[in-house]
Amino acid sequence: MTQSNVSPLLMSGSLALLFVLSACTRTAIPLNSDQIALTSTASTLQELDVSPLETEGGYAVVWLPIEEKLKVYNPAGIAGDLVDELPYDQGGILLTGHSTALGSSIWVEITVMGDDPGWVNAWNLTENVDPAIFCNDPQVLNRLQELREAFESGDGTLLAQGINPSRGLVIRHDWWNPEVIIPQDSIQNLFQDFHEIDWGVISGGDFQILGSFKDVLYPSLATALHEEQDPVCNVLPVGTTSREAIWPSEYSSLNYYAFHLPAPEDGNQFDWQTWVVGFEYIGGVPYITVLLQYRGDV
Repeated sequence: MTQSNVSPLLMSGSLALLFVLSACTRTAIPLNSDQIALTSTASTLQELDVSPLETEGGYAVVWLPIEEKLKVYNPAGIAGDLVDELPYDQGGILLTGHSTALGSSIWVEITVMGDDPGWVNAWNLTENVDPAIFCNDPQVLNRLQELREAFESGDGTLLAQGINPSRGLVIRHDWWNPEVIIPQDSIQNLFQDFHEIDWGVISGGDFQILGSFKDVLYPSLATALHEEQDPVCNVLPVGTTSREAIWPSEYSSLNYYAFHLPAPEDGNQFDWQTWVVGFEYIGGVPYITVLLQYRGDV
């Protein structure tokens, strides 16, 4: 076991580099990615031409269902003593600066509201950004503009520079369907790759949704992004559907923008669509982490 002492600011970068190693329960789809060099984080900051956000909210729990709790151990690892359990949406978490690698995971020492320190898996932490600050962050608006331009031009390199470098791009064909993760280094070829992906099932049946991103999801997402209406911040606009449309509890600590296409006034009331773009900050810089589709469901 190795342990290091680093500042909380530097820990943001450390978590970013090692988060992805802890994603052992998710399916990563390796697309062809041997043609174009990715834009680095440093050049991305220059492209944005704005300053990273100085967050003061510490960290929050992420990627946990509402019924689960984040277990805090001392010392690090599941062999340690269980000293606390944090709810799926716990905020106000501070890093002490201590970290340790355990197998394919990185664990960090935390404190919550002055309690004694304990250790958690870094995969389940995210920078805690106040919703009001997020909705007024020019970096986020630039990311959304990059996203629109990337889909209009089919520019995978432009798309890749705004995707979370640690988690990749998490996509759900429907909010209740399982996650599909596209690694960040595969994003550059996402528009050209026809690798077949299992996106889940059609609601109300066992019919599997199979096909490439370009064939299955690109048309609807490109249409939503192309609309002239502005997206809404941290609001989930939906239409008529047979099941409740909710923002999954796993992402409760993430902020988002939603692109909504309402059903026609005199047409099928189930014929609506919403795409949600969820963000995660790394060192005060926002990256797109999640794309979720909501639609009429009969």
